[in-house]
Amino acid sequence: AARSRRIVRTHHHCGVHRTGRRIDLHDRAQRERAQEIQARAADRLERLGHSRRQHREVPIFSVDSGLVMERETSWHERQLIQTLEPRVYYVRIPHRDQSDIPVFDSSLADFNFAQMFSENRYVGNDRIGDADQITAAAVSRLIDPATGAELIRGALGQRFYFNDQKVVMPSET
Repeated sequence: AARSRRIVRTHHHCGVHRTGRRIDLHDRAQRERAQEIQARAADRLERLGHSRRQHREVPIFSVDSGLVMERETSWHERQLIQTLEPRVYYVRIPHRDQSDIPVFDSSLADFNFAQMFSENRYVGNDRIGDADQITAAAVSRLIDPATGAELIRGALGQRFYFNDQKVVMPSET
């Protein structure tokens, strides 16, 4: 089976724009092998007591709000723009029992500044973590007004949990 897609490539550094067609060729035997592997995996899950079809519905509610304030300042006679960027993020995901869903590719995400503002504490599709939490943070930057270059950035944030988290990975128990 062959599929045709229109592709557009843009090279901003040299101003060249190319358009064209790309053809993806898929080996029928390779597709059939993939379907066979999926069927064997589903059979194995059934033998282990898991349903052939996994299903869950998990509503997710989140609100993300922020503000950017700027002021002109100077440092050692150099004109700069200083920003103050407060941000508040709330997420509510009710607990759903997911213990009957096997774990293939999920793991606990590293906790870092960006992760503080994500809905799911897990990476992958096998687990959706329950949450009732709020994150508050502030970022401040010093920017060169002539070039727009960010000279320095500082960030501070904290996450507050309203309830204990119940969804866990088998390795977390």
